[in-house]
Amino acid sequence: TNCYNEDWIREGLDDPKGKVESFHVYQAEDAVFVKTELSYLDGKISLEKMYEISGSGISLKVSAVNATCLETLPRIGQTVILPEEFHAVRYYGRGPWENYRDRKEAAFVGIYDSMVSDMHVPYVRCSECGGREDVRWLEICSDSGEGIRISGSRYFHFSALPWTIRQYAQADYQDQLGESCGTVLTLDGVHAGLGGDTGWTKNIHPEYRITPGCYEYEFRFRWIGREDRA
Repeated sequence: TNCYNEDWIREGLDDPKGKVESFHVYQAEDAVFVKTELSYLDGKISLEKMYEISGSGISLKVSAVNATCLETLPRIGQTVILPEEFHAVRYYGRGPWENYRDRKEAAFVGIYDSMVSDMHVPYVRCSECGGREDVRWLEICSDSGEGIRISGSRYFHFSALPWTIRQYAQADYQDQLGESCGTVLTLDGVHAGLGGDTGWTKNIHPEYRITPGCYEYEFRFRWIGREDRA
């Protein structure tokens, strides 16, 4: 087809069903390690995740293998839904507006503050939005100043939105998005570019695609209080 989204839906990426291939827990003196292996799309995508859980926080190491025949994947990462009281965002990366791998030259690196509701971009036609590139660290907190600090082993991409990817995909206009289910935090080790420089067709430049291959990244999570904020 001449549309990435149609290719992704045909492949099943709009509703991937994961299969747990293995699950192991290891106890160390000062930490617990959890290793999982998962597969998607009948093995065309496989993930190996290693969690290290200790008193200082959680680290997550991911190794992902893309063996699909797709020209590009949209992203490799994970999404979690936090309670809606975690709505204050501070990050060190590109901003202040949304930006992507091939749409970031006018977004300068700095420390930015925002609210989750303000990271939503009200396009005429609803679309997943609000991405931020080249992020060094990210904090999401409640009004009390308590929350989560996330850092990466290298620059990463994130979005923090009031609605899920599915809600955006199913809505044509803003009033069809429905109720927010909380803060939808998406952390991507790698995110594809948007393309579109010659019209909204399949033209993401090769250097901005997520092509078949192996991808690795790491995130570190730490609970913080008001006194710990950057």
